[in-house]
Amino acid sequence: MNFKTIQNLSIDFNQKGYKTINAKQYDKETRYVVVHCTDNGTFVPLDDTVYANARTMTADGRALLDPATIQDDGTILLELDDTLLAAPGRATTQIDIYQSGTEKRLTTMSFFINIEPSVYGDNAIMASDEFNALTELIKKVTKDYEYVIEESKKHADNAKASEDNAANSASEAAKQAANAQESATTAAQIAAASESFATAAKLSADNANVSETNAADSANDAANSADAASDKVDEASAHADMSRSYAVGTNNAVREGDAADNAKKYYEQAKDIAESFAGTLRPKGTITFTNLPSATDAKEGDMYNISNQFTTTASFKEGAGNVIPAGANVYRTDDGFWDVLAGSPVTGVKGASETSYRRGNVSISAANIGLGNVNNTADANKPVSTAQQAALDKKADKTALNLKADKTVLETLSSNISKIPAIRYGTQAPNNSVGTDGDVYIQIVG
Repeated sequence: MNFKTIQNLSIDFNQKGYKTINAKQYDKETRYVVVHCTDNGTFVPLDDTVYANARTMTADGRALLDPATIQDDGTILLELDDTLLAAPGRATTQIDIYQSGTEKRLTTMSFFINIEPSVYGDNAIMASDEFNALTELIKKVTKDYEYVIEESKKHADNAKASEDNAANSASEAAKQAANAQESATTAAQIAAASESFATAAKLSADNANVSETNAADSANDAANSADAASDKVDEASAHADMSRSYAVGTNNAVREGDAADNAKKYYEQAKDIAESFAGTLRPKGTITFTNLPSATDAKEGDMYNISNQFTTTASFKEGAGNVIPAGANVYRTDDGFWDVLAGSPVTGVKGASETSYRRGNVSISAANIGLGNVNNTADANKPVSTAQQAALDKKADKTALNLKADKTVLETLSSNISKIPAIRYGTQAPNNSVGTDGDVYIQIVG
């Protein structure tokens, strides 16, 4: 059987833990503690360049300094010996760690050893044995005394019955008297021993009273420690709430004004100021145009990628009515408008006669843009429309007419023919105010 018990304990160099281990009064060479040293919660393994001592103040006020063992895994092995466990109550212990060859010393936070009192001490067991022995001795002395008395009576009767045996009876009486004297001496010795045992019994009773008092004190200390631990829990909770108040705020629940007076708020303000100085754009992701927030709700520099085709509204810098293809980036300007980012990539091509945008390597035909009837025909080969042909059919053929008017001839003809009031000519028709009724107008061609 591994006749020992080991308790594990983590003790920090900086953080108080109010940690307690339990032990039993009078135990010897059986109780050990393995101590894990930590620095702000992080395990610190010790090596052979340091050594350690355990410094203890016992419940009865004794100051102890015991060497501790540095183990291969970097922990400390501490024995709770019978000297430390002699007095019941709460002992306080700390571990002093020294660096070899220097005067450097690093001490852990204190921890407590709650030493439960034994049911009764070893000296009480000895006193009980001695008391039982005394009882048996008194019984033996009483029995011897009764025997002496009985024998004395017998001899006295014999002395009265026979004077002849008086000498013998006297001698026997003297002998019995001597025995009685011896018994009396023994009884006196027993009485003295009884007084000694009574003193020992009283001492044991006093020790029991002290143990009871120590137990009560330990109970009070435990209650006080529990109250202190509860206070520390409340204090830690209060510190946690205050830390949260200063870190991110609690909407004024912990501290008045912490909704604005907190580190997160100051960071966001500093970030906004820094970005405004730098003039950077802040990508906010890809959304549809219907999900674009209003310009008044956005911040300067907020930029969104619009996943669908949309038409600008009055909140845009370029005004309403402009059709913007899907994939365009818009950003919020410093004067409170949305603006399509210059240089946004072309995400699609659509002709006037098409209903949707095409992507990739797009070939545009005349039909795509509404010019399906247009081709590259030379002017000489272009056909005459039906309307043009109808108009041409109404004109006289040039050779058939074969008329050619000369200005001089027409003037001579006008002067010699009195029947023609006037013949007028020119390249344009005259106004109604020119000439008289019956005048002839000839338009000169060529």
